[in-house]
Formats: sequence, structure tokens, C-alpha cells
Amino acid sequence: MSLPKDYIDFCIKFGGGYFGLINVFTLTPHSDWYIVQMYKSAEEHLPSNLIPFSDDGTGGLYCFSSTGNNQILYVDEMGVLRDTEYEDFFQFLIENAYSE
Repeated sequence: MSLPKDYIDFCIKFGGGYFGLINVFTLTPHSDWYIVQMYKSAEEHLPSNLIPFSDDGTGGLYCFSSTGNNQILYVDEMGVLRDTEYEDFFQFLIENAYSE
């Protein structure tokens, strides 16, 4: 599964961790927020075509889909998959990192 270019570019420039009010999983293997480790921790609760890149702090995960588009999907703490209004990673970041 490939990750969206805007997410990769963000991680290269800024890394991962907390940005404003959100947590972005990183591409850095030694980090506590390493995207591969976060995926492994959640994979039994996720559809196989999703990879999480951020959490909501209450057990829900924001995910990229392997369908090849940049759409952001959300899986709540009960494992229910939901569409979001975010068309790509930067829209998600802008609307969540510093919103009230």
C-alpha cells in the first residue's frame, strides 16, 4: 500500500507527533508514533485496505485507503467505518490541528 504524497512530504519535513490539537503518526521507525507500529497495534480492528495516520484521542483512527485516492476515512472505537469530509491529508490537518 502506498501512502499519499502530501502525507509523505509532511513527514519528511516535520516528522510526526503532536501538531496543534492532533497527533500525526510518523515514518520514523524509532518514534513512539511510528505508522507501522500504530498499524500493527490496530490492524485486528481495521479493514485490510486501511492504514491509520492519526488518532482522535478517544480510540478512533483516521486512515488512508489503499484505493489510490487521497480520501480520509474514520474508524471509531467500536470499529465502525465512516466517510469524512476531508479530501486529502492537508485538508484534514488544516481543519483539525488548530481548530477549536
